Amino acid sequence: MQTFEELYQKLNTEQQLAVDAIEGPVMVIAGPGTGKTQILATRILNILKKTDTQPQNILCLTYTEAGSTAMRKRLSQFMGSDAYKVTIYTFHGLCNKIIQDYPEKFSRRELRVMDELDKIDLVQGLIEKLPAQSILKSYNEDAQQIRKDLTKLWALMQSEEIDASQINDWITFLSDHDNYKLAFPNHTYKVNRGPNKAGDLKMKDYDQAMNSWKKAKAAADLYENYKEAKASAGLYEFSDMLEWVAKAFDSDEELLITYQEQFQYILVDEYQDTSGIQNHILYKLIDYWQDEPNCFVVGDDDQSVYAFQGAKVSNMLRFAEKYETHIKTVVLVKNYRSTQPILDCAKRLIDKNTLRLVNQMPGLSKDLVASGENTLYPQLTPSNDLFNNEFHEAVGVAESIKKLIAEGETPNEISVLFPQNKHALVLADAFNAVEVPFVIHRPINILNETLIQHLLTWLEYLALELEMPNSGEHLIYKLLVSPLYDISSFEVNQLSVSIYADRSNSKKEGKGKYTWREHIQKIIKSPTQGDMFASSPSEALKELWNTIEVWIKEASWLTVPELIRELYSKGGYLAHALKSHDQEWTLEVLQTFMEFSIRMSEKIPFMKPHEFIATVKKMINNNIAVPLEKRIGTAEGVQFITAHSSKGLEFDHVFVIRANQTEWEKSDTGRMPYRILSLIHGKSIQLKNETSDEESSEERRRLFYVALTRAKKSLHISYNQKRITATKVSDAIASTFVSEALESEAREITTIPSKRLIFTNQAMLLRTSKPKLKSDKMEWIASRTANFKFSPSTLYSILECGLKFYFTRIVRVPDAPSPAAAFGTAMHGAMHKWVDRWTKDKVWMSESDLKVQFDKEMYKERHAFNEKQFKLRMQQGHDVLPAYYEARKDEFKQYSLVQTEKMINAVIDGVNISGFLDKMIFDGNRVTVVDYKTGKPENSAKKAAPPGPRNNGKLPNPYWFQLGIYQLMSNLQPGKSWQCNMAIIDCIEKDEKGDFPIIELHYDEDQNKLLREWIAQANHQLQTLEFMNGCGKAECYWCNFAKQTEQVILLPLEDDHEAGNNSETA
Repeated sequence: MQTFEELYQKLNTEQQLAVDAIEGPVMVIAGPGTGKTQILATRILNILKKTDTQPQNILCLTYTEAGSTAMRKRLSQFMGSDAYKVTIYTFHGLCNKIIQDYPEKFSRRELRVMDELDKIDLVQGLIEKLPAQSILKSYNEDAQQIRKDLTKLWALMQSEEIDASQINDWITFLSDHDNYKLAFPNHTYKVNRGPNKAGDLKMKDYDQAMNSWKKAKAAADLYENYKEAKASAGLYEFSDMLEWVAKAFDSDEELLITYQEQFQYILVDEYQDTSGIQNHILYKLIDYWQDEPNCFVVGDDDQSVYAFQGAKVSNMLRFAEKYETHIKTVVLVKNYRSTQPILDCAKRLIDKNTLRLVNQMPGLSKDLVASGENTLYPQLTPSNDLFNNEFHEAVGVAESIKKLIAEGETPNEISVLFPQNKHALVLADAFNAVEVPFVIHRPINILNETLIQHLLTWLEYLALELEMPNSGEHLIYKLLVSPLYDISSFEVNQLSVSIYADRSNSKKEGKGKYTWREHIQKIIKSPTQGDMFASSPSEALKELWNTIEVWIKEASWLTVPELIRELYSKGGYLAHALKSHDQEWTLEVLQTFMEFSIRMSEKIPFMKPHEFIATVKKMINNNIAVPLEKRIGTAEGVQFITAHSSKGLEFDHVFVIRANQTEWEKSDTGRMPYRILSLIHGKSIQLKNETSDEESSEERRRLFYVALTRAKKSLHISYNQKRITATKVSDAIASTFVSEALESEAREITTIPSKRLIFTNQAMLLRTSKPKLKSDKMEWIASRTANFKFSPSTLYSILECGLKFYFTRIVRVPDAPSPAAAFGTAMHGAMHKWVDRWTKDKVWMSESDLKVQFDKEMYKERHAFNEKQFKLRMQQGHDVLPAYYEARKDEFKQYSLVQTEKMINAVIDGVNISGFLDKMIFDGNRVTVVDYKTGKPENSAKKAAPPGPRNNGKLPNPYWFQLGIYQLMSNLQPGKSWQCNMAIIDCIEKDEKGDFPIIELHYDEDQNKLLREWIAQANHQLQTLEFMNGCGKAECYWCNFAKQTEQVILLPLEDDHEAGNNSETA
């Protein structure tokens, strides 16, 4: 065990100064690699050595639990078991200890920690109780974005001790034009422009800010309701502990003095990341000593990679100003990690930030100087490499690292840093290709695993069938085409088509709904005859179907874990796992899901399948994970790490990849809602040079700085010039951080050996290809398209994605009932009756009549809702219709000739098209087609925006396209004596201004020509079967579905040559 003297002698002058400054306030600004952890431990030893203080009278506060563990472990090396007597906590841990020590002072013994699901239910309940006129009102059963924004704001209010009255005061202050212009000079005109003079306010910017802040005010006003709801439900969050202790310290002097007397010396690590409420607690503990507390804070503002940095810097400034008479400020600039060229590179980068202590504290310098063994390393200038695309970059980096390893470097002393976990996937393929060992530790949400999603579909199907027979049949197709079963996709496609046809016939004959279960049972007993493509059902289908019938019965009495066990054994999951090339991982995923179901059964006694599925859906929709860490590679390999996770680590050689603008500078991580940071900055007088721009890149520049300063011996930065997706090849731009750090960018593309291009071509094919149906039943597909009649929506569908068209229109894969669509149908029905009764029967419906009609229409659509959804949508209709009625009644009374729910047919350039129009308004020789929309008007306006001059063959927005087709069809009606040049979208929902907007769409000759070209292209795809190619977009449900069910092959990108294949002969 080393002695204090031995440790002390190893410190440099500045470190010794920090360790020796035992009494009074001390602030240490410690850059990366300057030995911060060493001085914290040594200072604690010095306090124990030079004073009669006991270990338990020293409080060390760290930012994370990992920091606490590391600090105690380090102390134990020098103090032995006495290290466990030193009070080392995070702020949350300290508050928890205080509450446990004095439970009677907090009366929290009956509360339960709130989990994410509890929070969702609680906040959703508050949203549903909002009045109709609230700017935050939503009728969605799962108002995810509103909840997310509310909880983000409330967390900020709690952590920074902001209340609703402050937010209201700030808004009032900034609503004054003069104050707003002073706060946001960028929102004023710089020169005279039209009627606006230099210095005038840009009203569009002002109005957008005010609208966002109105939402902030409404959200802030709801915060107290949230706290009351938590208390009523007997719930609390970990962050509440800080608030309770802060308030207790304010009101209970006896409690405060107890801890002031106990903690005679306080040390705070990572002080730059402390929040307002954490500082509140800290100041309460040290205020007993007035302006000379024994408080030691250490941090580095340049390494804070968390949002709301303004508060962080002002906290450090406040500490320095509060104790300016007695404070000792120590700046550690001697770096023992990196070479000087690396430090100079990092300095050039971080100097671009304005929100730094060096810009707030006169005379402060943080220029790092290499000072240890790092001065003996080869002084290599950081390199930068430009590659053609991400696949070439991955291979190039792998080749460079392979060379380093060949020269004797240790693989686990080399790291590749990237912005997001997804960037590791291409890297892994490349490193495998060149045989370089690597390791990735990736937190996986097993709910997103394809195998678990298929299992969840089975559980949802069984849950629905238990509640109401045949209510889950929209899921059967997706279950049967799984690769788990030896059932051909063609057989399932035939089933889907024949069921759709039989169902249509049954409906025409008035026989009621014809179901999948009924049909499959029928063909098992008596195979279909007379169809040239028909065949007897396979043995695999018969066997699975008999098992399904057993599962439906068992689901009524088995527990959820027992039902899952049955699915594992008889549903093909265990067999699949045992045959999987990644057997260990697949079995671990299944075991983790089973354990999760057991935990949920313990939390929800007598849990039914529908309750389990509702919970899981809520988790998926809100990104709540069932986590499992997946290790790919070998522990001794090259370390693949995200930049965020690299903080606190160091490596001999660091490769920072994907240094492109879109990857490093466009992140939405940490973005606060309602422009709240702009509001706070607009009123802030804490900081000089503070930016009010929420889009500031300073936080992301700090993250890049952290990445650069992980390197000890060499630093390599790379980026690429082409971004390749399944739909296009686009130019990629180097991040501005590259030129800031290196003072230049690579000009020539790094070439890749031609033998390695085999890998890159394979990788590009797998990750950027468009899927194509691998059907050998072309004759069957052609028979399904013969005499096909388009509608405006199917025209758009085939142009948007061929596979979407194939599955929804050719195969007729059943879809789940949509509550939003059903609500829209009910609203359309009510509008139809309102107009028809007036124009045909001359009976004017009152407002109450209209609501009664809406209720009738909703009853017709009730199958599409669960009970809660039905109540919410009924409430929405009753809230919206009175105002809409008032807004439209004068217009509707003027109608003389109107047709509603009008079926029209037309042949446009030889293409047969038909469709239903919501409304046609006739006015002399003019007609206007009208489409009702129940979604947000802002979304409708985006979808109705016409194509611009730079459209470049891009498919137009859907509403503009579909209404344009209806307009063309209207002008081609036989015997017509009118002209249609305008279409209208009638919004049955208020916009942010409280109006029901009418969106007018005018079509000129050029636009009609464009529409005809799209019609011709759609028809060409139909006739030539080109729709068998998917769009390949990453977010496309049907392309991903086809890949998962193995119904497609992958096609190389048509313009692959644009991606470039720069190579050299090897």
